[in-house]
Amino acid sequence: DLNDYAGISHGAGETAWASAPPVLTVRHFQQYEDHDFLNDVLRNHIKWVEFLNREFDNVIGSAMKEKRGDSTEISGLGDWLALRSRDTYLTHSSFYMASARAVAYIAHMMGNDQMQRKGMAAAKKIRDKIASLYLMNGKDNFD
Repeated sequence: DLNDYAGISHGAGETAWASAPPVLTVRHFQQYEDHDFLNDVLRNHIKWVEFLNREFDNVIGSAMKEKRGDSTEISGLGDWLALRSRDTYLTHSSFYMASARAVAYIAHMMGNDQMQRKGMAAAKKIRDKIASLYLMNGKDNFD
């Protein structure tokens, strides 16, 4: 049982670290073109993205009060990865998007068009959310 500071992963660790396997799977495939490995792991990566689809907004989104959590302290990798010391929403969202894109890529390589579309739809949803919260502020920057 790994420590789960943010409370989203139900013991599975932080979003960023739990998102490492799908991202690393893509890199592994790009290096070795191991289709058997993709076949072995795709099901688990799909479960991770489905979990994020189901839980992310309820836990992280509500904790961040819809915009950067300036008054809500929530743990995460924001201590060394986020743009601001307390902005973990962007960090968690970015790794969620990376996981969804990785699943879409793996599904594409395996010929699973339906899962590719689902993965890209999830990635687009989170990309649009990031853009609406951070870039569509009238200044086109992160202020």
